Amino acid sequence: MATINWTPHPLQKLEEILVYLEEGDPSYILKLMNQVKKQLEVLRNSPQMGRIVSERKSEDLREIFAEKYRIIYVYKKNSIIIIAILHFKQNFRL
Repeated sequence: MATINWTPHPLQKLEEILVYLEEGDPSYILKLMNQVKKQLEVLRNSPQMGRIVSERKSEDLREIFAEKYRIIYVYKKNSIIIIAILHFKQNFRL
């Protein structure tokens, strides 16, 4: 089972997303957070399940989806590091 760690940027971004949703559709927050939690639990057991990020095409850089959001992570040596979370319409830039 892999460990999951978040870098500061995606945590801050997730907080911004939740604040934005609170203003528009508070009921969506619970749905999104449940999906994030579910996806991360599956990811912990199957770290390579995510698809390769199309903008980078690196085996170590992968993404999973939770609702309308991309969760981008690096997987190395049984460790998952979440490096970005963004809306699915946004391009990833490192």
